[in-house]
Amino acid sequence: VHYSLDRSLPELRVLEEQGILTKYPLRSLTSQRQSFEARLIRRKADKNDFVRYLDFEDDLHALIMLRARERNRLVMERIKSGDEDAKSQLLPRSFFPKQAAHSSAHCVAIFERMVLKFRWDLDAWERYIAWAKKRKMRVVAGRVYARALAMHPMQPSLWLRSLIHIGRCRRLRPCGSRGSPS
Repeated sequence: VHYSLDRSLPELRVLEEQGILTKYPLRSLTSQRQSFEARLIRRKADKNDFVRYLDFEDDLHALIMLRARERNRLVMERIKSGDEDAKSQLLPRSFFPKQAAHSSAHCVAIFERMVLKFRWDLDAWERYIAWAKKRKMRVVAGRVYARALAMHPMQPSLWLRSLIHIGRCRRLRPCGSRGSPS
């Protein structure tokens, strides 16, 4: 439990320093994460605990992005009205991609633990794949498809979705990186 919480401390410090979240919501966030992590390491863990934790993390990511955009919008209004000191309060451009990367990495770690614990549950794999596709993580989705097919080789629907995914990825790749057709 503490390992997972310790990994998220730098991210939480940045959120506090930038004024996205204050101390009280950060404490609440930490206690909720601690509660979720404790549920996941139980001897008889439930798949729904993983799903609830992932929903919580997705909602948290959406909230952080919403607050950050709103903060930048308010600062931009102050700059347009002539307040030159407000420029220093703008979030750095790297904030949004870094925040998305932190959130994605945290969710991937939770999904990996879920599919490790429930490797024979096809629904767990499908949730992971759907989430990766929603986040436009084609490489992650492809790797998860490969692992899911290794665990569930007799699922024709999984094979079909995997082939469709591979076809879409090839269509999106530039022609020069495909190699020779023969």
